[in-house]
Amino acid sequence: MHWTDNVRKVLELDEEELALWSRIAAAEHREGMRSLIQAMIDNEKKDGEELRELLRKHTYMDP
Repeated sequence: MHWTDNVRKVLELDEEELALWSRIAAAEHREGMRSLIQAMIDNEKKDGEELRELLRKHTYMDP
């Protein structure tokens, strides 16, 4: 399995994780905790974008 396949799998799992965290945040009644969870979600999305950019660069450069 090529490393890009593993990165794609990580991205798929991240999407599932983000959906779960969003549901957790929606159920949380404390604003501070919701804000903390949202910050975690935002960071995870940023990490995902960086991985997608890495894949785009690799795919573009790879014949």
